[in-house]
Amino acid sequence: MEAYYVYMLRCRGGSLYTGMTNDVARRMAMHCSGRGAKYTRAHPPEALAALWRCGDKITASRLEYAIKAKLTHGQKETLAAAPGRIGEWFPALPAEAVTTLPAGKEFPIFANQT
Repeated sequence: MEAYYVYMLRCRGGSLYTGMTNDVARRMAMHCSGRGAKYTRAHPPEALAALWRCGDKITASRLEYAIKAKLTHGQKETLAAAPGRIGEWFPALPAEAVTTLPAGKEFPIFANQT
């Protein structure tokens, strides 16, 4: 089964963008080069704020939707500050289906940005 990822990007101006992919490096490169989502073309990403690996595409899609549609901006900020607490925000998600991964400016695509 192919892993899918849900991510939150910290964009110019301080906003957060949430998306999903099955290839994090490729998707980050697309966002940073202006070939990603319409939102990130207008608000370029500056750092990977949070990253979760999901067991399948359905789980990733549900998590992405839940973050985008059910959380306020303030709640998204709180989640980005403590991504390991994802299960507290969405207890219906099976704990074994979502794993928090390291994120931040140290992610390779953002290493050369200031």
